[in-house]
Amino acid sequence: MQIFKCGKTTVVCKFESTRNGFRHTAELFYDLRHICSDKVCYLNRTWEGFEFKTVLQKLIDKAEVHNWIPKRQITNFRKKILCR
Repeated sequence: MQIFKCGKTTVVCKFESTRNGFRHTAELFYDLRHICSDKVCYLNRTWEGFEFKTVLQKLIDKAEVHNWIPKRQITNFRKKILCR
């Protein structure tokens, strides 16, 4: 499990084994309230810049489309976490 924090935004990511491979899951919290969750499944391996990058991007994009958290929080999260 890995936790990513940026201001009031927190994302909890987990690695889980599956029958055919593995998956990364992520849960988005804003101001300690659960907002949404998402997952990405893999059959063999990932080609990510860092672990959980794809699921983090997917989760933040979903939150932005639905306006679940403020734009400023999304921008800050992308700058601090996703631009490694």
